[in-house]
Amino acid sequence: MQAEKQFFTIIELAEKLRVSRDTIDRWVRRGLIEVVRLPSGHYRIPLAEVERLCAANAVSRHLKGDDGEPSA
Repeated sequence: MQAEKQFFTIIELAEKLRVSRDTIDRWVRRGLIEVVRLPSGHYRIPLAEVERLCAANAVSRHLKGDDGEPSA
């Protein structure tokens, strides 16, 4: 049985949210995403933050519809 992943890289989060790595970097710099900074300078995003962002992204996609336009 594999343990659930507790931290994600910026690239993994970008893939989950279907945005660019640069977008995630901007959000991190603006303080919009809670991150853990490693001694190497790289970031890891905690599972709870990934879940929060994925839930917000799902709501946003639902409200906009697949084509990016608000649904009726």
